[in-house]
Amino acid sequence: MNVYHKRILSNFYKLLENTPWIGHYILRLSLSVDVVSLTKLIPPALEAFAHITRLQDLTLEIGTIDQRASWNSLSTSVQCILQRFIRLPTIDTLTLVNIYDIPAIDMTSRKRLDFLTIIGPVSFHEEHRKDTTALSSAPKLLGLAYSPRLAQPSLNIFTKGKPPFDLGELKYFCCYWAGIDEFYRLLFENSPNLQNIHICIRNGFHDQPTGLGHCLSFSLHSLVNLYINVDPYFSFLGDEESNSLFKLCLELREIARDNRIEYLSIRLLLQASSQREVEEIPWGRLDNLLLVPNTWTTLKQCDLWVYLDQDNHYGSDINSETFLTAARNVQESQLSRLISNKSFKFNSFFNVGSKDYFVFMGVTH
Repeated sequence: MNVYHKRILSNFYKLLENTPWIGHYILRLSLSVDVVSLTKLIPPALEAFAHITRLQDLTLEIGTIDQRASWNSLSTSVQCILQRFIRLPTIDTLTLVNIYDIPAIDMTSRKRLDFLTIIGPVSFHEEHRKDTTALSSAPKLLGLAYSPRLAQPSLNIFTKGKPPFDLGELKYFCCYWAGIDEFYRLLFENSPNLQNIHICIRNGFHDQPTGLGHCLSFSLHSLVNLYINVDPYFSFLGDEESNSLFKLCLELREIARDNRIEYLSIRLLLQASSQREVEEIPWGRLDNLLLVPNTWTTLKQCDLWVYLDQDNHYGSDINSETFLTAARNVQESQLSRLISNKSFKFNSFFNVGSKDYFVFMGVTH
């Protein structure tokens, strides 16, 4: 059930009020309504929401990227209704979008949460995290997706290194990488059993190291599948200081010897104006990363996905035919050693369309 407009909200609570038994069959609820509309809900409407008792998948969005919405701006009665939703023991998937100062203690009433998705500016209220008893009984979190969308302070789920979620069984983490940041370091340090990591480096690589290799080093004993996307805002051409492919390889070289990774996926979104530009990218850097003896010893498969950013052609002369011609030349020359290697299976896919690139753990641009 998707409730994304005040008119739909009005019709929704009237439906629950007149046919309360329907609430028992609502398993998925996406509530994306502005603060004003929520605050205007009258008591009968709020009481109608009590008929929803078996939610499994809940999405709450009460603000936008441009308009910050604080939990405290909601009326007490609305807060109680939303808290009750979050506390339902049937919920296994929770998505929070653009909510400031949500009390983290509301998460501690459950034993486990299969997947938590954080999109946009979300922060947890500090005062509710001073209770060490609440922290010790934090729910086990199995999967976490974090998409800040804009530059912002990191998700503040850590207090003195202690999160309001038990990350001991966290198996899946995906995020838009924002460079060296205390949040990422603490998350990896507190997640000893991460098996799947999916990272999108959204703004390429800046001049300074991103800290990606260092953070990944905390998970090397458990990490099995690693997915990395790199957006094209910084060039894949040029010298080592400005080349995103070189910097990516440099970061991954930090974990090349000691990891237990079985599957590696690298997705690159290119801004290229000619066939020559595609061919001049130093693809051989991948040889230097993946084919060095005594590295990547458990790797079974590596997939390289290369997409052309069709939204930023700059009036170039590159098209489907010239891009695929460049791809064949790259595969036959610079990627030939990887393709023919016997240690692991290497696949390279060149795609003119960029639509598939933007699919990121259900969180899209």
